[in-house]
Amino acid sequence: MQWFKRVAIAVLPVLLAACQSAPVADYAALLPASKPVPRDEWKGSIVHSGFSANPLVINGDSYEQCQFKLPETVRTIVLPKGTSVYRHGMSSVDLQVKKSLSWMGHPDTKTSIDDERSKMGVSIEMTGGKLQICPYGTWDSFEGGAYLNLIAGIPDGVKFRYDKGEATAPAEWVKLPLLPSMKSDYVRHQKTAVSATSRNADPASDAAGESASLDR
Repeated sequence: MQWFKRVAIAVLPVLLAACQSAPVADYAALLPASKPVPRDEWKGSIVHSGFSANPLVINGDSYEQCQFKLPETVRTIVLPKGTSVYRHGMSSVDLQVKKSLSWMGHPDTKTSIDDERSKMGVSIEMTGGKLQICPYGTWDSFEGGAYLNLIAGIPDGVKFRYDKGEATAPAEWVKLPLLPSMKSDYVRHQKTAVSATSRNADPASDAAGESASLDR
């Protein structure tokens, strides 16, 4: 029995540590305060395309934005595939979001980017030194669908890599509060951003070829 007691004494602290829950990230300290936005401001952020196969479908784009603080503990940001990236000298992550409805469907009721935009968004999850950014609410079909494109401003010195798959954020992830923006702001940031396929991205910065760094 002596050997059993010695094993139990040695293993017990490990088991107790494993049972303890990991520290919960203080998302409230990172995110801007959520505030109601006047309806007119949302109207100014939406651009209708006028292209549709059915008068009940109003396609177009909604331009939105978000800025949140990046904890000093985060060393790597995981971005959705296809996100364009630019560097800046601040300690925040800046997101320019383009939500699009491009659907040639034939619904029984009105379907508009004005309504679909509120069903789409961006969520985040922090685990250790990694922050993952992921969209939610998008959908696709043979007639088109609802899509979301991102431009991310990332602090100097923070690594980033692209998610391998077409991921959708789990429901329990923290949803970012998005504010209305303008098409001109999105285009302006797009001109300075570097896409995932750009020659300025350096896939050799990670052995798996997933990470990337940017030359300023």
